[in-house]
Amino acid sequence: MNAETQNSISQPQSWWCSIQSCGGMTATDRRNYRRFNYWALAWAFSFVASHLVLEEIVTQEVMVFVILTIPTFLTLFALRAYARFFRLADELTQRIHLEGIKIGFCTGLFFLPPIWLYKQAGGPSLEMLAFSGMILGFSIGLILAARRYR
Repeated sequence: MNAETQNSISQPQSWWCSIQSCGGMTATDRRNYRRFNYWALAWAFSFVASHLVLEEIVTQEVMVFVILTIPTFLTLFALRAYARFFRLADELTQRIHLEGIKIGFCTGLFFLPPIWLYKQAGGPSLEMLAFSGMILGFSIGLILAARRYR
């Protein structure tokens, strides 16, 4: 065992490194995951900006279509980058991310039906709460799986 491997084994990972699965990723995995994170951040900012613009400024149908299209295309690029990362990652990294996806998906299944029923009963639209729960569930799943397998 070389000195670098011994140092990485003996030192506990930070919470941020657990989220990013730093310890076990190859340089290619980190580069592909970083590419996904950039696309995901671009999508998130475009989504928020589109929401704010649609809410305050835009009334023309053509502009509404253009503003709705931008986050949609960024979503495609983010999903494509994540699929590439996942396809090229090693088995342990794939397993950790699959655990995150599992918990995120189950969180969405837990929240969406009651939210839809609440909306049908006259309550406000809370779909973003379910979406946020899915993202949070995915992140928690990554942390738990990284701790379990590392």
